[in-house]
Amino acid sequence: AGIIVLRSFNNQWKILGLLTDNKYDITKGHVEPGDQHFETAIRETYEEADIKNLDFIFGYDYCTIDYLRVYVATTADEPTIKPNEKGVREHESCSWLTFEQMENQTYDYLQPAILWVKQKIKNEE
Repeated sequence: AGIIVLRSFNNQWKILGLLTDNKYDITKGHVEPGDQHFETAIRETYEEADIKNLDFIFGYDYCTIDYLRVYVATTADEPTIKPNEKGVREHESCSWLTFEQMENQTYDYLQPAILWVKQKIKNEE
């Protein structure tokens, strides 16, 4: 489960991209036994990007890609890449990207989720 994290810059939404192997990823991880998808998505966003304050202004629905459930939330927090519990950094860096940048530089399997969020925002305008 994961979250596409958005932040507004000069009235333009940007997506948090976590750089790994020259591609941008989103905050996500495996659902632990006893956890729910939503809890996992929030936990992974904190563990991977140090973001605690999430606002689900577009609702709590999600997009499913194979086994991955993706939510969308906004934040005003500034991300920080932290090492995991084993002391390993799972991502090299993080950046706020335009939708076009994210679409062009993310993993192919995440494309449907990016387009889903883009449509959600368009429907809200």
